[in-house]
Amino acid sequence: MSNDVSDINNSIKEEEGVTCPICFGEYTSSGDHRIASMKCGHLFGHSCILEWFGKRKHVLCPVCSSKCLKSQIRLIFSSKVVALNTEKEHKLIEQYLTEFNAKNKLLEEISALKTELEILKLNTKQICDCKINKKENSQNFLFYKKILVNFNTKNSLILIDEVNNLIVLSTIKDNKPCIVKYYESGMTSIKFFNDTGIITHMKYIDGNVVLSIKDKFYIVNIYNSNIIFEDTNYKKITCLLTNQKNRNKLIIGDVQGNITFYILGHNKKTVKICNIPIHSLYECKGYVYIGTVFNIYKLKIDDNWEMFLLHDDIPEICKLNLDIEDMNCINIFGEEDSVVLVYRNRFNKILHYHINETEEKAINMGLKQIIKYREMMCNKMYYLVDQSENKIVVTNEKYEKEIEYKVEENMICFDVKTELLVILTEKFIYLYK
Repeated sequence: MSNDVSDINNSIKEEEGVTCPICFGEYTSSGDHRIASMKCGHLFGHSCILEWFGKRKHVLCPVCSSKCLKSQIRLIFSSKVVALNTEKEHKLIEQYLTEFNAKNKLLEEISALKTELEILKLNTKQICDCKINKKENSQNFLFYKKILVNFNTKNSLILIDEVNNLIVLSTIKDNKPCIVKYYESGMTSIKFFNDTGIITHMKYIDGNVVLSIKDKFYIVNIYNSNIIFEDTNYKKITCLLTNQKNRNKLIIGDVQGNITFYILGHNKKTVKICNIPIHSLYECKGYVYIGTVFNIYKLKIDDNWEMFLLHDDIPEICKLNLDIEDMNCINIFGEEDSVVLVYRNRFNKILHYHINETEEKAINMGLKQIIKYREMMCNKMYYLVDQSENKIVVTNEKYEKEIEYKVEENMICFDVKTELLVILTEKFIYLYK
């Protein structure tokens, strides 16, 4: 037993003068932890004993409790001290910090990639759900609810944003054009434009909205309401066409009969078509169908827009010769390879002229429209408007009526996607799911 106690005492004596009694760390030959002595003769690391004093002028020795003044501290040197190589220590610290920062950067990249992966998963799920829910022969919605609109909707337009799960409505507030966003939760938010006039055209493409006010057009990110692109056409814009395969491609028609092709952020090219306003555009299989009141034009364009915009060559343009008398064209719409030309006579009766790869035929559904409606196709179904009864008539590819949606007030406009139909009236937004 006495031998064990003796060994412990010898071990303590060997460590005396080598380690600091305060932090139990080894001394260094230079730097903050050099050896310092108090009045009583006990040794400490210089930084440790300064911290022990703090702001006081005198303290008691941590070892023997002798009173010592701060001015009595002395830096000393002892040959018994085994000094550490502080330069190597600093290099190790620098190496650690470098690796630590690199690790944090990798963690941030991993986090960003995980977020992107979740977004891709969500988009994939939405696409899959759309394909699963797609009905080739019919698409019937049930009334869900209606939302009260507390402003004038006379010149409003409405769009469905499937990506952000909301409805976008254009209007005028405080004499400024704006878009109002309606969320599923019932909340709304407003984006104003520093312009005058009304929003005359509005198209949706991949989470963005393209809209025109007089001779200007804007591209707005719906999620954050930021304007990501804007340009001035210097002639009043009368129609817009977005490209479903490439969100950077855009075609604009104006009041003087010109159409302008855009690759956003790169080039644009203007082509003269006629001398009267162009009211509608539709792109299909390498051709752009261009609608005016009196004529329909067909412009040939390759998928390689870059080459088309760079060259000054005049594209091939032809006028469609259709056997339709005493009627004026008021709209063009379509889906994939199907094109529909909408005509109206002086009694406001509507004729739909259908064109695809296999046939051309005129369809008279007995519908009536006093104003122009933005009719459309969705999942091979035709959504047509009968203004005389404030209803939307849905037909299949053979123009056989499947279902109709009738509202109580005057219909202003509508939009439809795979899982939602919205109808804007003078007072309400009707939702069908």
